[in-house]
Amino acid sequence: RSDINHLLNYSPDSAGSIMTVEYVELKKEDSAEEALIKVRKFGKEAETISYLFVVDNKRTLVGTIRLRDVIFANPKDTIDNLMEHDFVSVFTYDDQEEVANIVKRYDLNAIPVTTKDFRLVGIITADDIIDVIDEEASEDIQKMGAISPLGEEYLRISVLQMVRKRMPWLFILMISATITGLIINQYEEVLQHLPALSMFIPMLMDTAGNSGGQASVLIIRGLALGEVSTKDYLQVLRKEIGVALIAGIGLAIFNFAWIIGQAQIGMISITSSVSLYRVAALVATTLGSTVVIAKTVGATLPMIAKKINVDPALMAGPLVTTIVDGLALMVYFFLSTRIFMLI
Repeated sequence: RSDINHLLNYSPDSAGSIMTVEYVELKKEDSAEEALIKVRKFGKEAETISYLFVVDNKRTLVGTIRLRDVIFANPKDTIDNLMEHDFVSVFTYDDQEEVANIVKRYDLNAIPVTTKDFRLVGIITADDIIDVIDEEASEDIQKMGAISPLGEEYLRISVLQMVRKRMPWLFILMISATITGLIINQYEEVLQHLPALSMFIPMLMDTAGNSGGQASVLIIRGLALGEVSTKDYLQVLRKEIGVALIAGIGLAIFNFAWIIGQAQIGMISITSSVSLYRVAALVATTLGSTVVIAKTVGATLPMIAKKINVDPALMAGPLVTTIVDGLALMVYFFLSTRIFMLI
């Protein structure tokens, strides 16, 4: 396989890079009896004999057939009459993740690989697909954690290599996180007039990040498994907004009561009862609005990434959290200036 990849220069993530050339090939004019002779002759070296692959004189793939169908057929029946003419195949340049999705969708044990002109050059078996799924899942998890794909096992990577995989994202997220600091600094006068507002900032930011993260993880996984596509965006958005409205209203009501209760037992110090209810209303309103915004952003960013051919996994937890944190603060301080007329 390494020699073939080197000679043909297949992309590392392509179907051609993971295919094997060890398979049993039949001609459509072969009889079932002749086919079994070929299986006995070449089957020991083949990656699989569960599926056999049929070509014409130009080596164009024309069909596939299961070994069991050959065994139970009349020995004189031709393969052309027994084979499946409606079959699934992939090209050598197809992405290995897409190949894995096709194999999963059609529940195949093996899938043929052809050139652009449909000449059979190899097959990909289920055990190779399992390796691909494991590799792609590991890469997605690493990207979702703001780490460049490692490419090797954790213990095989040196400390310096690990630093190179992590530092660029840490710099990006550090710089982007300063946006929240700039927002807080812009509304410093609001916090000076009513310092109690500052104690709710961590809760609002955490809730925003958690809400956005929930949506993004589900959409990213759905895109990876082929359960959703960019064409489903409006349907996805309606569902996430529905979830956000119910969850946001529930959290807002609970939070309003929670703030009033904390104030009654002295855990929160606010100058007057009027200010208390205004603060509770402010925080509850911000919380509900933030959940809706965060889930909208969490569902939208992976879809945009997929549309522009960027890995949706990049739009996961850390990045979404940074964005929705800033949006939550903007909503919070905007509402505070309207409710308390501080600016």
